Amino acid sequence: MDSKNKKILFIEDEPNLVDIYHVTFDAHDYKFFSTPDVEDGMVIAKTEKPDIIMLDIILPKKTGDTVDIASKQGFVFLEKVKKDPDTKKIPVVVFTNLNSSADRAKAKQMGAIDYIVKADNLPS
Repeated sequence: MDSKNKKILFIEDEPNLVDIYHVTFDAHDYKFFSTPDVEDGMVIAKTEKPDIIMLDIILPKKTGDTVDIASKQGFVFLEKVKKDPDTKKIPVVVFTNLNSSADRAKAKQMGAIDYIVKADNLPS
């Protein structure tokens, strides 16, 4: 597949992973967008129309002055992106450290095309 002009949206809250994958995808001529926030992710998805979205499931949820760092906000994003007529056809690959069969089944049922466990894969 020719990567020139292809866009990837990476929704991830671990800065080190974002940096590693940014370098990896840049080296292969992908245009790389990233955010740790599901609302920002929707804005990017709607405006940039990425060719694929890589989505972490465990993302922080901000409520007022508190932040729940163990929230499964990725499922919230997946539901939104698949219900929105402007973004529902964008393929979403879940890229997370959650490895339960229930989480896998839920992601697939919600429209994810693949489910990759971070700990089992290298950036290459």
